[in-house]
Amino acid sequence: MKASLDSKTMKWPALTVPEFSDVLAFVYSRAPANGSGINLTLGDAEKGKAIFSMKGCSSCHAKMPASREAGLLHSFTELTAIFWNHAPMMTSLPASLNREEIADVVAFLWVSRYFEDSGNVVRGRATFQRKRCNSCHNEARAVAKNSAVALLAAAWKHAPAAVDQARAQAIPWPKFESGEMGDLIAYLSSLIR
Repeated sequence: MKASLDSKTMKWPALTVPEFSDVLAFVYSRAPANGSGINLTLGDAEKGKAIFSMKGCSSCHAKMPASREAGLLHSFTELTAIFWNHAPMMTSLPASLNREEIADVVAFLWVSRYFEDSGNVVRGRATFQRKRCNSCHNEARAVAKNSAVALLAAAWKHAPAAVDQARAQAIPWPKFESGEMGDLIAYLSSLIR
C-alpha cells in the first residue's frame, strides 16, 4: 500500500483509534455472516522477539520504545492504530508479516512491557525493609532478571503461607504501590553473583 500511495504522491492516511474502530466495524458489517466471528490468536513472545530482530525492527528500536508505547495500550484496536500510523515513519518497511508472526510480535511487545527490567536497586532494598519482607525472609534471595513471570508464579503460590505467617506475627499485609515491585525485583536481581 505504501508503494501505491508513493506512486500516486498521496500521503499515508493517519487514523485515530475511534476512526480505526469505525473502519473495523464497517469491514465486519460487510463480512459474510457465517458465524466465524473474530479469531484472536495468542502469540509466542520468544518467537516475537526473534521476529522483531529478524525483520529489522530492533535496528531502530534498540531500547524498545515501541514496546513501552504498545504495552500501555488497552486494546488490539489501539495497537493496530499505532502500527498503522507508524508505517510511514519507517525508513524501510519490513517484509510482510503473516498472522502468526504479528501475534508473536504483539506478545513480545506486551510481555516486554509488563515484565520489563526498570526498577531501582536502592529503592528495592528500601522496599524489602519497609514492607517487612525481612520479618519472614532473614535474607533476600537472588532472582534472575529474566524471571519476572517465574517470580509472579512463585509469589502467587507463596501467598497463602505468607498470609498465615503475617497473621501469626501480627504483621499487616504489605501492599505494593506502582513501581515498588519493579524496584524489589531489581534489588533481588542485583543479588546474583
